[in-house]
Amino acid sequence: MQKPSSKVIIWWGVVSILLLVVPIVILSLSQLSVIATKMETIIHESNHKTQLTQQMHQVINSRSILLLKMLNSKDVFVLDAYRQRMGELAEVFIKARIELLTLPLSEMENNLLDQQGKISKIRLIAQRQVADNFVDGDRAIAVDILFSQVLPNQDQVHQILDKLVNVQQIKSEQQLSEVKHLYNTTMTAIMIAVLFAVLLAILVGYLISSRVSKTENNYQLLNRLLHRSMQQAESANKAKSEFLTNMSHELRTPLHGILSYARLGKDRISTLSHDKMGRYLNNIQISGERLLHLLNDLLDLSKFEAGKMDLEKSKSEILPLLKSCKKELAGKLEESQIKLSIERDGQDSVINLDCDPNRITQVIINLLSNAIKFSPPNSNICIRYGYHNEDNLNSHIMISVVDEGSGIEQGEQKYIFDKFAQSHKFSAGTSKGSTGLGLAICKQIIHAHGGKIWAENNKNAPGAVFTFLIPAFSINA
Repeated sequence: MQKPSSKVIIWWGVVSILLLVVPIVILSLSQLSVIATKMETIIHESNHKTQLTQQMHQVINSRSILLLKMLNSKDVFVLDAYRQRMGELAEVFIKARIELLTLPLSEMENNLLDQQGKISKIRLIAQRQVADNFVDGDRAIAVDILFSQVLPNQDQVHQILDKLVNVQQIKSEQQLSEVKHLYNTTMTAIMIAVLFAVLLAILVGYLISSRVSKTENNYQLLNRLLHRSMQQAESANKAKSEFLTNMSHELRTPLHGILSYARLGKDRISTLSHDKMGRYLNNIQISGERLLHLLNDLLDLSKFEAGKMDLEKSKSEILPLLKSCKKELAGKLEESQIKLSIERDGQDSVINLDCDPNRITQVIINLLSNAIKFSPPNSNICIRYGYHNEDNLNSHIMISVVDEGSGIEQGEQKYIFDKFAQSHKFSAGTSKGSTGLGLAICKQIIHAHGGKIWAENNKNAPGAVFTFLIPAFSINA
């Protein structure tokens, strides 16, 4: 029998290897395609669920904001428009929930949605009662339902939705882990097939490694995106919780004062003296003004952050503007026994700003009020202004408010311009407490003018220095 030639052996060897390897390679590549499709499906479903859940979050927040707007309005037509808008948002919420129920859900997700549905049903009825009472003029009943039923139920719904997001993320991670295990198994089979491929090892290895490299990169990219999304969601949830906590506290305090003194006056109206009744009414007025101030600050801040606050810029001379601020605060300065001076840096020429004078006045009043709050009696506050000549073009104006108080603690300088940030020297319950929104609004106003604002301690004496830069209208006008 003739011995087969080397070429024939090699040929049959190649054929045998191909018959063994090709089906495995084909099946493996097919499996990789299935894995990629499954991964895309998992990520798409996870993102879609998260989007629907976040949409439900946003609808709840939007309806709460509308209720707060109704609290600040007495116009029947405006209140009715707010009520109609709340109805539209309720439809959006229900539509998102129904769409979420059509997606593949685990038993835990279904249980959470059932809990949310029961609580939301009660909350929607309560919100409708609040809106109806506001429109009908029964504000006291509306406020009572708002704080006794709506806000507590709202917090419960937010917590359930947060749990739902966490469950969705855990489920997505488990599914991705299973896909990764399947991917690893498939890769093992491919490598075994490559060992038998011999002459085709280089070609098959190249093709598979290219596909694997691309899949690995996509997987790592998806992991990074998922990790980043989780971090952003956690930060957003934390910021939302802190904001709601602070806002609830700040709204509840003046409302509690109003209702308490109103109840006392009503119960004792026949026995109270005129002086005592006057004090009750004065306390109600103070609490009401504080509540109005907080709501105005919240509306201003929300408009700036949404980019819906229009500035009415004009050529404004700085010195009269500063003097008007000093005149407005004359009573508070006299009461606190503090002297306020205005100093010009550089030549005695007229300086004009390119700004919205009302908004810049608001910034200066906020900074001066803050300085008065933290300054001891018989001290001095100084407003310094002049050109900022870092670029030698006189293109910006620098305005500083310098006080002789205790300064800013080192740990507070990083977040002093954040929402609801207050010095630890005074809590919100003291006489010098505030809403913690003034400096945040100042920052938004200055940034809207294309400037910047910062705070630091006085290097030459005790006290703090708040400084901002805004564009000048011209060098000399």
